[in-house]
Amino acid sequence: MRINSRALGIASGMIAAATFIVCGLMVAIAPGATSSFFGWVLHIDLSSLSRPISVSNFIGGLLLFSVFVGICVAAVGWMYNRLTAPSQFKAV
Repeated sequence: MRINSRALGIASGMIAAATFIVCGLMVAIAPGATSSFFGWVLHIDLSSLSRPISVSNFIGGLLLFSVFVGICVAAVGWMYNRLTAPSQFKAV
């Protein structure tokens, strides 16, 4: 079964954008609690890091993160299709 790499990349980019928006809202509304939560998840101390959020930082991060994730997942789909394609060479 072939995977539509383009559709997979676009869908992944859209989900990444939604996740980025939720994360950005969490940091904007409750920065201390968000740092504590993600520090607990990642097992590192994030309390000393400051996270200034401006509109331009948010939009730039949203675009770059979403496009990067979309490209990476589309590449995974392409590689999957290449690795699962029937071989063009016949056994001798």
